Amino acid sequence: MRIMTKYAIRNLLRRKWRTLMTIGGLFLSIFAIILMFSLSRGLAIRTTATGDDKNILLISRKGKSVMFGSIKGDELVHLMQLKDIAEDANGDQLISPEVMHVSIAESDDKKGKAPLSIRGVSNIAYEVHRKVKLIEGNFPENANEIMVGKTVYIKLGLTEDTLKIGSYIKFENVEWLICGKFEANNSLFESELWCVDEDLMTILKRRTHTFAVIAFTDKQAAEKGLTSFSKTGAISRYFKGWIENTYYRDFSKNLQWIVWISFITSIAVLVAAILIGINTMYTAIVNRMREFGTLRVLGFSRIDIIATLIFESIFLALLGGILGIIPGLFLNGVPVKIANSAFSLIVDSSVIIAGLSVTLLIGLLGAILPSMHIIKNTIIASLNTRR
Repeated sequence: MRIMTKYAIRNLLRRKWRTLMTIGGLFLSIFAIILMFSLSRGLAIRTTATGDDKNILLISRKGKSVMFGSIKGDELVHLMQLKDIAEDANGDQLISPEVMHVSIAESDDKKGKAPLSIRGVSNIAYEVHRKVKLIEGNFPENANEIMVGKTVYIKLGLTEDTLKIGSYIKFENVEWLICGKFEANNSLFESELWCVDEDLMTILKRRTHTFAVIAFTDKQAAEKGLTSFSKTGAISRYFKGWIENTYYRDFSKNLQWIVWISFITSIAVLVAAILIGINTMYTAIVNRMREFGTLRVLGFSRIDIIATLIFESIFLALLGGILGIIPGLFLNGVPVKIANSAFSLIVDSSVIIAGLSVTLLIGLLGAILPSMHIIKNTIIASLNTRR
């Protein structure tokens, strides 16, 4: 570029207040866009991390979901005929009957109260759900013991250091002793409470499980096993099934309205930011037409001038964008609660790259569209332009 970059920067400094106002507008715009992107990213990671492609989740043939199903013990026997089911150290097949229930839970200090998903499981569930890892305490063993996911505190509106081992959480008019905490690879499981299935069934006065999960030796075995649920036989008569992570992806479609809201908001903010850039550059170009005419007389081409304006616009956009991204980094890990789940905002490299890409787009469009005014003007017309 024949016109030195310092020429463009000097022009920005000549209009200090307008430059600062533009940077401020772009700062707010990019920060808002980072917020929306981090929300979508956090939800996407939460839902895609839930479940295992080596597991089959099944409910009763007449069931509606993992909460509204009914599986009897003698029906589970038919599942043992499936091939390539994974086994534990004792040679037992990894078939986990479970109970899913939603109830209003309250911390023992009465400061946190919210609807939570409670999962009743047997010991074999901890081998079926390979992503579940105990991070503190122990698995539920005794009556009315419960294990909490590491993001349950978000749903209850508490701080991370609450729900300590040895404290209580109350639901269904029963106090449950917190015996452990677990993580599950940032999946939806982390916003659940896990207890012994028999305890939960006793409290709910039910004799059947609501669903079951089968662990297979590998992904291909699970996919092959899934075909049994559509063939004529006892399995298809009693059950319907899904690959586990597919089930939760389909379930998460109920939360897609959040993604759409963030997408629409991002587009609205992006349009506003582009208009800010266009307005700034258009005003600058109109007020500097005589200057551009002089540059043309000195031998600089339209392309030289437009290239300088593009640099000027992108430089201005990057200033505002980077200032918006920096505080956006502190959004990473901010807790968000929704429905019966909770997750955190994620500001990773993909979000930052997206923010920078939007910034460059704003700078580019902000300069190119107003620059059309220069292309149409002759040197004489530019020199005769009045400020």
